[in-house]
Amino acid sequence: LDLIKHVQMGQFEEAVSLANQMLGMRRLTSSQTVTIQKELAVAYVALERTDLAETSFRTALALQPNLELDSVRTSPRVLEVFNRAKQTP
Repeated sequence: LDLIKHVQMGQFEEAVSLANQMLGMRRLTSSQTVTIQKELAVAYVALERTDLAETSFRTALALQPNLELDSVRTSPRVLEVFNRAKQTP
């Protein structure tokens, strides 16, 4: 998925743009939507838009309530926003 590559390579603005295009363009499975929202949230944290990141995580959690992030491979800032999203429905 190009979106994941953008996030991994630090191309966060491109990732946000691509994720929003993907969410608006076609019918997605809930699993695809969760992946996109999760990557979008990571990009938003990197761009210091934690408000939008929290919203993306909440959307992902609504579709997959048992969603967890890898605490070893995920940055502490992202985990902090994710945990806040989990506590605020």
